[in-house]
Amino acid sequence: AEFGHAPGLDGLRGVAVLIVLLYHAHFGFAVGGFLGVSMFFTLSGYLITSLLLRERHRDGGISLKGFWSRRFRRLLPASLAAQGFVLALAAAGVWDGDQLRALRTDVPAALAQVVNISFIVRGTSYAGATTAPSPLNHYWSLSLEEQFYVLFPLVVAGALLLGRSRRRVLVGVLVTGIALSAVATWRFGDGNVDRAYFGLDTRLAELLIGALLACGTLYRVRLTNFWQRQLVAVAAAVAVGVLGWLTATATVSTTWLYPGGLLLTACCTAIAIFAAVQTGWFARALAVAPLAWVGRISYGLYLYHWPVFLWLTPRRTGLEQWPLFGMRMAATVALALVSYHLLEQPIRNRRILTGRLPLAVTPVAMVAVVAALLIVTADMPARDVSLDGMSSASSMGPSGAAAAVAPPPPQRVLIVGDESAASLLPDPQVAVGLGLEAQVVAHPGCGASVGGTRWVSWTPPEIANPDACASLPQQWSAAVAQSLPDVVVVSAGAWDVTNRQFWSEDPVRSPGEPTFDDFLTTEIATRTEELSEHGATVVWLTQPHVRRTLPGVAVPPEALAENEPGRIDRYNQILRDLGASTPFMKVVDLAAWATARPAGEFDPVLRPDGVTFAPAAASDVLSWIADQVSGIERVVDSKPAEAAAMTDPRSDASMPAAPQLPPRLVPGPGEPSRVMVVGDSVAFGFAYGLSEWAAGDPSVVIDNKGQFNCPLARGGSYRFQQEVAEFPDRCDWAAEWGGWLADSRPHEVVLSTGVWDVVDRILPGDRKWRHLGDATSDTYFLREVLTAIDLLSSQGARVVLLTHHHIESGANKGFAGLPESDRARMDRLNELLRTAHEMRPEVTSIVDPAGWVASQPGGELDPNKLKDGLHYYDAYLLELGRWLGPELLAQIK
Repeated sequence: AEFGHAPGLDGLRGVAVLIVLLYHAHFGFAVGGFLGVSMFFTLSGYLITSLLLRERHRDGGISLKGFWSRRFRRLLPASLAAQGFVLALAAAGVWDGDQLRALRTDVPAALAQVVNISFIVRGTSYAGATTAPSPLNHYWSLSLEEQFYVLFPLVVAGALLLGRSRRRVLVGVLVTGIALSAVATWRFGDGNVDRAYFGLDTRLAELLIGALLACGTLYRVRLTNFWQRQLVAVAAAVAVGVLGWLTATATVSTTWLYPGGLLLTACCTAIAIFAAVQTGWFARALAVAPLAWVGRISYGLYLYHWPVFLWLTPRRTGLEQWPLFGMRMAATVALALVSYHLLEQPIRNRRILTGRLPLAVTPVAMVAVVAALLIVTADMPARDVSLDGMSSASSMGPSGAAAAVAPPPPQRVLIVGDESAASLLPDPQVAVGLGLEAQVVAHPGCGASVGGTRWVSWTPPEIANPDACASLPQQWSAAVAQSLPDVVVVSAGAWDVTNRQFWSEDPVRSPGEPTFDDFLTTEIATRTEELSEHGATVVWLTQPHVRRTLPGVAVPPEALAENEPGRIDRYNQILRDLGASTPFMKVVDLAAWATARPAGEFDPVLRPDGVTFAPAAASDVLSWIADQVSGIERVVDSKPAEAAAMTDPRSDASMPAAPQLPPRLVPGPGEPSRVMVVGDSVAFGFAYGLSEWAAGDPSVVIDNKGQFNCPLARGGSYRFQQEVAEFPDRCDWAAEWGGWLADSRPHEVVLSTGVWDVVDRILPGDRKWRHLGDATSDTYFLREVLTAIDLLSSQGARVVLLTHHHIESGANKGFAGLPESDRARMDRLNELLRTAHEMRPEVTSIVDPAGWVASQPGGELDPNKLKDGLHYYDAYLLELGRWLGPELLAQIK
């Protein structure tokens, strides 16, 4: 059945494009506005499939040439014109160096309709980039749809040729495609959100849901029953409400989007589509003239809005958010109308470019675009280290012919920190002229402190907390080990004083609160010790006050909490307090130097964005810093000598002496062997496997006493994945185990501990992050293990210590290479457990499940065994229980 033009569908297009525009304007109520693209996908799937099926029904076949020609005429000319507009802005000097470099890749990708594939290959993030985004970022969705338009008609034509029930075959193909796409989205969304977001295979389900609706409405588009139409309208209103909720709450990195949220969006859109083509109040609401008009020009709005939004910024216009949005919309609508009336409609309706002319004009136009690209990017500025992705590094040193008398070696300086650090050295020759051999390792968007979740005004959490920040200490330490600098200059602070939530149930905290200040003090002290590991002096720069603005958000700097002067003041005071008592730490008062300038700390010549230093002023800043650190040399082998003096922890005087041996508790005749399992959540899993192994066997009783999220070495704070928290009082096993032993009267106690003892820890009474492998941590852990053994064996039970497998912490959340996953840490834990056995041989045994699992097919980190890189699947725990049970009984006997 033909449905002709449906104004309600125009209105639905209008809703979808407006959601996207509000999202790109950074309105807080539209953080999920990127889902407007998903709505377009489902609309496209519905309309394209409807056209193909109706052509097949009407003409007895599908003209692939005719279909592709219509798509070509509809989409390509306007797309090329928009690229020309972007290049015109480039010629006018609108785009910065990073944006010009991006165009070098993105324009060819747009011409080839593979922008989404290019993003996947290059690892481009949709929402997490810290450099200025490409003016063609939005072309990823256009490329994805073009790929669909090329491939899908072949699938439809092929399916309709098979069998007598041709539409049923197509429905089967679509349902299968939706299922496979959903699985792909789930698999990638669990660890690679950008791959799930950009892939045709992962987004195909949204298009195919629209196609499935088209199959269902081939012979009957509109309902004739009044009450059926009312029911559909109400369902559509509910669906629009759900879409509104998703728009207000979802973010690109929201894990349940992949695939649940995307499928929900597609289903709600499909319901709205079906209601929009009916007669009734819902369709009339969508067909209201202004909304339908927006929908008709939606393609041009989408093409032009993104470069316009990047061009008209708060800094260029001086406007706040709503007035700026009005200006942007005026420019975008004007361009879209020109495109619609002078280009899209005339070509689509064959008033211009008729016959074979498009075949000749298109390659010429493409060559012209490429030529314009080469011209406008011919004199691109060199990459600015301050904007080199999430991590930028450049090494600069003196060069030239050797002089007759060798000059003194240059002072080696490593500059680390955030974007303010990156801006200190825009020109390598400045460092050479100052007699420095300088290297920059800068992480825009990251501070010097690691842990918790930062909450930044008008910024989604996934952007305010880039994944790259988690590995910052390791990258800085690696740079120190490689370059062996005399001085490490740290310029950070702006990202360290943002509001922070240390763990999921902790309140959001700010500088000045004791918990926040203690955390920041510990982090700065820890970074100082790490960076001075090879004898460098660590110079911390006090920071001028900041006046950060948000790209695309017209909020005055004074309204941003992060710009409150008291925050930086507190950071600087913490630096001064630590600098007075911390070895290898020096504080240089850059804040006072900047404030004393004639135009003050916010001199636009010095810091035009209120945070980073302008290239023209950076040489003055670096010259002043060089004067402050002049003459400082690396203290050779200071830390290695200290490390070599570490002693075996078992010789520490604080180790508890072995108590008098109690009588051994053994099962009597006919008495079952009682086994109590203590430890953390992995121990809980072992007990589950043992309980299943012993089920139905009255000769063995398993008592599961595993405690979740508790270490064996009690107390203090920990850093796990992105959270920083203190271990709760319930983890003090000394208060629990005595009662458990009295109740259970076990012949054997199985003790398993792992992740919570290898995470970064601040031990009770300490103020430094430590981990196993550090002498203090090793001593504390071994003392706690011995104390635990003495308590657990006090009633006559034998204590069995279980080795722990290596882990990949947070593997199910997309984390990789977290500190607690370092194999050396778990190896040290297992080594210390064996040391404890050697010190208590009469009452302990060692059983090696880690070694047994590693010897099995797939090894110990097999994802078929570990569901999150740490815990075993229940099915594998049953296998473990069948191996471990006899091993434990052998120890009792």
